[in-house]
Amino acid sequence: MSTGSVPPERLPETKMMDAKLQDIGRDLAAALPSAFGGDAEAVKRNIATSAAMAAFGAGMAGHAFGVWMSAVSSSLEVAQRLTVLAAGVAPRQDALDESVAAVPVAAEPVAPNPAPEAHMAPRAQARPDAPDDLKAIGGIGPKLEKVLNGLGIRTYAQIAALTEAEILGLDEQLGFRGRIARDEWLKQAAALAAAKA
Repeated sequence: MSTGSVPPERLPETKMMDAKLQDIGRDLAAALPSAFGGDAEAVKRNIATSAAMAAFGAGMAGHAFGVWMSAVSSSLEVAQRLTVLAAGVAPRQDALDESVAAVPVAAEPVAPNPAPEAHMAPRAQARPDAPDDLKAIGGIGPKLEKVLNGLGIRTYAQIAALTEAEILGLDEQLGFRGRIARDEWLKQAAALAAAKA
């Protein structure tokens, strides 16, 4: 067996494997009927080649399976993140804590930029006994109602009382691009709240 292309650190393994193959060849030659005569060497080489190819094939199949599983896992993770983003659901708090903990801390304190008024979240209010059916407002479907409920918005009165800064904050947070004003949520919510009272 030629060792010209074998890395030096793998040379002892290669020599040991070569010795084992020679032992197998001798055992095979002894086991073959004498009718094979000089063909025993050819049979040994064919068996050794088949064994090597089977080992190589198994190694390649294992590697291909690992690559495939990695791709599937990555695809599922991306799909899950896109689903969360599309639904507008905020990530779990423990996941936020982990991601914040992973952010390196600056050596020098940096003066924080004051948050612009456009990033204000809706005012927190006590949870009502019976939340309003926000789907009655044009432009709010079942999924968006769940998102708004998750943000603490559960009544027509809360939507009717949103300030301009809160509307801009919701628009930015949920990616609405002016949808609240365009669909006139405040007007609709005020009318529904008045009809309810």
